[in-house]
Amino acid sequence: MKLALVVAAALAAGAASAQQATGEALFKKANCQVCHGAERKGSTLAPPLLGLSKRWEADRLAAYLADPYKVSRGDARLEELEKRFPAVMPPYGAPDADRKVLAAWLLEAGK
Repeated sequence: MKLALVVAAALAAGAASAQQATGEALFKKANCQVCHGAERKGSTLAPPLLGLSKRWEADRLAAYLADPYKVSRGDARLEELEKRFPAVMPPYGAPDADRKVLAAWLLEAGK
């Protein structure tokens, strides 16, 4: 029984590591670092992506990545960020599964 728990924990840790590597790769592939910075600390173009888990849930962030304009309408905080930063957040046209992985990575990596 103990061996099964150890194996299950190792598999879960491996899956988390794979998701982390994939999320970081998606971030780089989409060139997010150009505006948000390689360390996700933001720039004069776009806000930081640290501490996102305080304000976002994974599904909403994935939806925002798909259509930033639609999700930000009516959200005073997001509309204010749009006014403060000159870069327009483009839709991330990757498959839904990739958007979910990227959103999960951003929420975890930015803690």
